[in-house]
Amino acid sequence: MGMQAGVRAKAALWAGLACAFSATAEGRGHQGLTSVDTKGVEEALRPPPGRLLLVHLWASWCRPCVSEWPSLAEWLRHPRDRRLDVVTLAIDEADTRPAAEAVLGRLGRLPGRVLAASLDDCYPALRALDPEWDGSLPTTILVGADGHLLLAEHGLTRLDALEKALGAAAKDPIRASDPKRSGSERGDP
Repeated sequence: MGMQAGVRAKAALWAGLACAFSATAEGRGHQGLTSVDTKGVEEALRPPPGRLLLVHLWASWCRPCVSEWPSLAEWLRHPRDRRLDVVTLAIDEADTRPAAEAVLGRLGRLPGRVLAASLDDCYPALRALDPEWDGSLPTTILVGADGHLLLAEHGLTRLDALEKALGAAAKDPIRASDPKRSGSERGDP
């Protein structure tokens, strides 16, 4: 609970800035956020059969999250592997979701599902997927077609590491989706 309180404190600190930021955004050309509860988060984090799942966690009040979005959004629009499904999850409470909408509005249309949930709604499912997730934002997670964790980038997304993990999954989908055989469940070099 202490970590959740810390994340909430950061959210409160940045909420004013984020809401002011949203007032200047045009908000055109994107699909908008879909709010989900605990069940919705759990469903979104299950990869469809035979497909890879990329989950990007961010928040409107997180400066590194917002600053990395333009390059990440461009990369997401041109994925290396067509078996890749994308879920972006804004960890924003109801009062900061307009700011998240504003950030997305500047990015244009993103591939995949664009969701928002409270920390309480997403924390259990995210910890089940990545037991080492400590609430860091941004975080980018790559899940194999069988549900195994292939890569977890806590902090800024290293696109080179993501490319490498996708390349390994494309070359050897069985090895890449079985952390006992891949040698590096976390994707660390």
